[in-house]
Amino acid sequence: MSREIVIPSKTLQEEITQIIHYPGEKIEITVQAGRYINNKFKAEMFVQTLCVSDTDYAELLSANPSWSPNKPAGVFRIDDLWHYIDKYRAV
Repeated sequence: MSREIVIPSKTLQEEITQIIHYPGEKIEITVQAGRYINNKFKAEMFVQTLCVSDTDYAELLSANPSWSPNKPAGVFRIDDLWHYIDKYRAV
């Protein structure tokens, strides 16, 4: 026979912990969930690796995509990667 238990929810932060850029090809992103302890990120849960490639890679390096209208061409910021993390998770 089973029983019901209550596990308190945790509030964690997600952090992009690794970015590997293969210029002209793709960007691999590693995301982890955890907490900051003494100003240092400590992973507590999952590790997820995602790859931005093909048309998404071209869009990431383009000028003024719809999700970041003032972004210059040929560069990306770490915060720009969250757009793709959210997009891939929604699929």
